[in-house]
Formats: sequence, structure tokens, C-alpha cells
Amino acid sequence: MHYSATKKAFYPTNMRSTYQANGSWPVDAIKVTDAEWKTYGQSQPPDGMQRGADEKGRPSWVPIPPDDLDTLAAKKRGEIDSAAARAVADIRSLYPDFERETWGDQEDEARAWTADNTAPTPTLTGIAEARGVTVKYLAPKVIEKADQYRTLATSVAGKRQRLEDDIAAALEAEDREGLEAIEWSNAE
Repeated sequence: MHYSATKKAFYPTNMRSTYQANGSWPVDAIKVTDAEWKTYGQSQPPDGMQRGADEKGRPSWVPIPPDDLDTLAAKKRGEIDSAAARAVADIRSLYPDFERETWGDQEDEARAWTADNTAPTPTLTGIAEARGVTVKYLAPKVIEKADQYRTLATSVAGKRQRLEDDIAAALEAEDREGLEAIEWSNAE
């Protein structure tokens, strides 16, 4: 077996002529021992390590380099977006999709009806009739729930946006430690 430090890959010695015919045999390929093949070619690296080469080009485990700042920032944004979605998911999960799709109509109609009880309320009327209640009973409940959800959603949105600003500032300052420290739970 041969190993290429530049490719970080093993190449079977018996396939050398085929690789050479294709022009793909690495110029830095060196013959390795069976122990090196088993250790670095057939087993998983320790945590935080990857296959690389030592100063002589022999296979060895080397530390996985840290992500560049842009990649780290993208990961942090993904973590924050996921955490924000989870923060409102508990409430949203209490309602089926088809009902959530009517939230805007319900709120608009409830607020319009509260201001002028002659305003049309086709969505609220349909819901109220199916529940056996009146629009007068339903409208304030819809407004109360809409206000509660809006309070939660705007708080989550603001928190997410603040963390986005923190990411941008850390990137601008090229502050890896600051960027690594940004987490949803730290943003109370």
C-alpha cells in the first residue's frame, strides 16, 4: 500500500500501473507498513482528528483545523435560526396547519368587528357557528391569542436579530472567540 500526503489517501500498490496510465498516481506516494494502513486507512480517527501526514509525509492523525470565520458564522446563523424556530414551535404545534393558515384572517376580522360590529366576518362566523358560540364571544378570544403569540414571536424575532448583529460584529472584528461564544441560550 502507498500513501500520498498531498491527497491524504491510500493507493493500492498493485494498481500503480493503472493509476500511472491515467496520470493519477501521486508523485509523493510512499510505501507504508501494514500497521500504518490498518491504523490510518482502516480505522476511524480519534475525536477532533483527521487523516493527514507527519513531517516525513507518513500517514498520521492531525487535528481538524477550525472552520474559517465565514463558515463558523454560517453555522452559528443556522443554530440560531433553528433555536428561534423551536422557541415558537411549541405554541404552533398546538394547532394544525389549516387552522394556522387562518390566523391572519381571524385576527383581521376580530379587530375589524371589535371596531365596528357590522364588519364582515366570514371566517369568524364559520368558526363561531361550528363551535356553537357567537362572533361577540369569539372575537376577543382571537385578539387575546393573537396578542400573546405576537408578543412571543416579536421577542423571538428580536432576539434572533440581535444575535445576527452580534455575528456581524464578531465577523467585522475578526473575533473568533466572540463568534464561538454566540449562542441562543446566552442571549436572554
